[in-house]
Amino acid sequence: MIKFNYMQEVEEWLAPLTYEEFWRETDPNGLQSEDRDHYDCEIARGIPKATILTVLKGEKRLEIIAEQDLKCRHPHDEMLLH
Repeated sequence: MIKFNYMQEVEEWLAPLTYEEFWRETDPNGLQSEDRDHYDCEIARGIPKATILTVLKGEKRLEIIAEQDLKCRHPHDEMLLH
């Protein structure tokens, strides 16, 4: 898994990923094939792929933030004088 410095980096990494790219990037070895199969079935049942992708990205974002104990990147950190 990629090492991030801030929460926003996770969001920026996940944002452009398509459904296929999401699985390739977050599960390169196919270890979550049962999860993938479940979501593929839900798509086949009629749940929009975009909806599922939004949920998957949100869950993955929270998971990575918790695992790596990431903090928010403050836009003014570079300007701090102390």
